[in-house]
Amino acid sequence: MIRNMTEFVTSVIKKRLGGEGSGFFGHAGRPGEVGGSSSEGGTDIPGQVFDKLKGSDTTKQIVSKLDALDKQHDHLLEDKSRPWEDRKKEISTVLKQKKELAKQIYPVKIELRADRDILGRSTGKVQGVINFRNPYNDWYDEQVFNKTVAGRNAFNDTGKKIGAYFGESLGSANIGFNPSEENIKIAKQALESQGYKVEVLK
Repeated sequence: MIRNMTEFVTSVIKKRLGGEGSGFFGHAGRPGEVGGSSSEGGTDIPGQVFDKLKGSDTTKQIVSKLDALDKQHDHLLEDKSRPWEDRKKEISTVLKQKKELAKQIYPVKIELRADRDILGRSTGKVQGVINFRNPYNDWYDEQVFNKTVAGRNAFNDTGKKIGAYFGESLGSANIGFNPSEENIKIAKQALESQGYKVEVLK
């Protein structure tokens, strides 16, 4: 009975977190554990964020290109006249183009948050969070803190150095880390080396 109950609980947890190697189009899954997206809500719509940015003409041009790529992405998802495998590569290309454009104007946020358990209750601790979320991207960038080992994702040396981890309360676009001053500096430098703008919120 205990063994069966253990298997049952394990299966429930896996369903909640997502299956092995899970991900959504270009999203690589979560290193070191089963993947899947979080129940965390979405973000501002592009127009609202753009109002906050008070962007230049260059920003407006980038937003226009992102909107066009968004429409192309939606069309590829909805086009049932073509097999999924034929569309999958195109979708991946569009998502990469969106990421490269979005990171020119939407900063990744490094912030401190109250740590919460799987039920949303405060643990009394503070966690560091690297938030990649923007109106055009709901997934973390697996190239900054990750590497591939035997076909699976794992944290690279930088990810390990800052104590990077995933948690149910973090959301799919975020990773947690040990929020020391040194780790904040390391994370910021790693992101900037990949062309990201970075905003540190304390």
